Amino acid sequence: MYVYKITQKYNMELKGFSCLPWVRVGKRSEFSDSRTFDSDTTIASMAGFFEIQLGVLASFCGIAMIFERYSLKTGSENRTAGRNDEDEIHLGGLSKASDSLAMRYLGIYAIVMGSDWLQGPYVYSLYREQYRFTERQVAILFVTGFIAAGTSGPFVGVWADQHGRKKLCRIFCLTYAGSCLVIQQPFFPLLLVGRLLGGISTAILFSVFESWLVAAYQGLPAALAFSSTAPGVKDAISKALSRTMGHASLVNGIVAAVAGIVANWIVEQTSGFRGPFMLSGALLVLTFFIIGTQWDENYGTGASSGTVAVAG
Repeated sequence: MYVYKITQKYNMELKGFSCLPWVRVGKRSEFSDSRTFDSDTTIASMAGFFEIQLGVLASFCGIAMIFERYSLKTGSENRTAGRNDEDEIHLGGLSKASDSLAMRYLGIYAIVMGSDWLQGPYVYSLYREQYRFTERQVAILFVTGFIAAGTSGPFVGVWADQHGRKKLCRIFCLTYAGSCLVIQQPFFPLLLVGRLLGGISTAILFSVFESWLVAAYQGLPAALAFSSTAPGVKDAISKALSRTMGHASLVNGIVAAVAGIVANWIVEQTSGFRGPFMLSGALLVLTFFIIGTQWDENYGTGASSGTVAVAG
């Protein structure tokens, strides 16, 4: 799964040049390719069409989440028969804690995935069209990032288990923000450093964040001071984790669409491809501080134990 996610990310970056016709709609930009458009109206109507589809999708997803929440509440009420008061207190506290944990995770997850999606469509465009690097140089940059992600992947999990997953997630924010910073300069050796940072960051993004979430859910009973073997606790945690993972996939899809529209608007306004990377870096710096205040540390089995905050 990890290799699949990394491959999909770099496929998206390599296909970024397909977004070039959208740059400077209806005008011939310094950085756009040789293709021309028949009319401004056609392009504008297509952009409006996709924005409308995004609104419809977001509305449908919102309604589905409300319906799901209502169904879960109804099902929970139907399952209360046969449980004593102590069990109900445990499960009620666990439900509130898991909801708080899900909200704190999904908020941060949306920001970090948004920062990633902002960059993808314009990496190739920035290297090839704006910086005027040759195809060979661009290929070297992409391969460098891919190798960095692939080689650091096996070590990222070990580092997270030993030194803390929260700490590594914050390091991700700094390294990925650093790659957004160095990409602002058309200096090839510096861009290679940026691709190394980006590759390591990608390995962290697609592994450690989910590991933190799983460990945080598993630590909820201890944080609430009751046994994980209490009736219904294990099943409740498993369902809550599964539900949060599903919501994360939904959030990722919506964020991807919104990030594409925002990035395209920034490129149109600035007549260049640096803007989305600047916004991405700012979001990552913000996330660094949010994680520091909203998440608690957890470790792998055998490492120092951490606690999980249950208050939002």
